[in-house]
Amino acid sequence: MASGKARAAVAHLRAADLMLPVRLVYDTGTVADARAVSLPHHALVVVDRAGIAVAAVDPQALASVPEPVAATTPVSAVAQALGPDAVVDVATTGSELVGTVAEAAPTGPVLAVTQQGSVVGLLPVQTVVEAVRAANAKPA
Repeated sequence: MASGKARAAVAHLRAADLMLPVRLVYDTGTVADARAVSLPHHALVVVDRAGIAVAAVDPQALASVPEPVAATTPVSAVAQALGPDAVVDVATTGSELVGTVAEAAPTGPVLAVTQQGSVVGLLPVQTVVEAVRAANAKPA
């Protein structure tokens, strides 16, 4: 965000407002495990035993696995790995949020949102892009 006007336009953006709520599944889990914890309007995030987000489940890929093999198909088969920088704190706002998302965007389409080290949400890059466009489109 180069200009003060651009920074002011996005000052109201908050990771907490833009993120999707999540359900978590361990990286040792299966498609059946992911389906068991999934809820409507929630994203699924794969975490390791330390609780670190390592991947995001692709809903279409999850739905495409036939039920007879769901219990033997690893959740990693339907998930996209998250880059090491694909993490943002839930309290991040404004130009800091935009900058964090811009830095992580080349590694994938989503960022894990954390609060005190725990994964609490998933932030699609496209959601932030759309929010920035909308903010910049508003008359000054």
